[in-house]
Amino acid sequence: MQRLFLILTVLILQTISCQENKLLAEQSFISKNLEFKGIAVQDNNYTFWGCAPIQDEVGETHLFVARWPEKNVNPAWRKSSEIAHYVADSPEGSFRFSDVAIKGTGLET
Repeated sequence: MQRLFLILTVLILQTISCQENKLLAEQSFISKNLEFKGIAVQDNNYTFWGCAPIQDEVGETHLFVARWPEKNVNPAWRKSSEIAHYVADSPEGSFRFSDVAIKGTGLET
């Protein structure tokens, strides 16, 4: 019984040690230089999920955002998802709605 307790204790300590080492991992160059600039797009009528920014040749930033209406549609993301297009003069915003690039089918599949 003491041997089992000793083995379990060693395994637990190793697990804790491994988790602490993960927390101490070195930050990448990219993560060190990230800076929060604020919320890019906000509309209480929609749930947003991910985005893809693209900068055009004149310097405008186009943001393509997956979204679906907040109203009670179950499951809204499968039936009502769309890719909305927003535009700003710079990557920091502020973004204004332009159009819907791709509209959902309204079907569950």
